[in-house]
Amino acid sequence: MHRAGRTELEMEYAPGGNLADYVAKRRGLPEPEARRVFAQVVEGVGYLHGKNIAHRDLKPDNIFIHNGVYMIADFGFARFYKPKQLMNSFVGTPLYESP
Repeated sequence: MHRAGRTELEMEYAPGGNLADYVAKRRGLPEPEARRVFAQVVEGVGYLHGKNIAHRDLKPDNIFIHNGVYMIADFGFARFYKPKQLMNSFVGTPLYESP
C-alpha cells in the first residue's frame, strides 16, 4: 500500500505454517486435498497475472495456510511485467526450476 510517500506492507499471520512443512508432516496429501490446494494456488496465480505481476519464486515454502485457505507469500522476486515481454533476469530456487 502506498501512503504518504512511502510503501507499507500489510501482513497476515498464518498459524497453519507453510505448505512444504504441512505436506512433509503428513507424508503427502490425499488426492482430493491436493486438488483443493492446487485449485487455490492456480486461482491466486491467475489473480496475480491478471494484475501483470509475476511471482517468480512459487514453491511450497512460499504458500502459507490459514483456516484451510492457501495464501501465496514472499514477493521478494515478484515483478510487474508487460504482456508478451520476456524478463531478462533469472531468479528463483534451483530445486524448483523446470528441466
